[in-house]
Amino acid sequence: MRERREGGDAAEAAGDGAAFEASLRAAEALLSSVRRREVRLLTLRMLQGVSVLLLPAVAYALAGPPLWPVLAAVAWAVAVVIEIVVTRPVRRLLVKERAVLSGMVSMLREVFVRVSRKEKWEAARVRGTRERLARFSIEERGFWWIGGSR
Repeated sequence: MRERREGGDAAEAAGDGAAFEASLRAAEALLSSVRRREVRLLTLRMLQGVSVLLLPAVAYALAGPPLWPVLAAVAWAVAVVIEIVVTRPVRRLLVKERAVLSGMVSMLREVFVRVSRKEKWEAARVRGTRERLARFSIEERGFWWIGGSR
């Protein structure tokens, strides 16, 4: 896409329908990346849950009362290491990608009507583009413990 010119509006910045389509494809690719990262974050959270809840129970069943506190502490330490080393960086990147995606989609929604009218798009193309834009939800997916904005 071309840079926004001094005094130009978003339609001028978007250029033409081809530039709009390229930007929409880029946003869709970023959305796909965000969804994959959300799944990865959910998997990490489940791993943490297993280490905190299931490992101490297994340790108690296998080692008995004398070693249980030590093994429970190790399980909690594993959960903390997963949080600090892996989960936080993934979550930070996810928050950044969501912000970029939000900006892209806002620009695309703003420019869509102008470009489609300027180029006199057919109704089917307008409908299809609206459906593609509708795939971008305006709210975060998941629970607070999956992908909050920390």
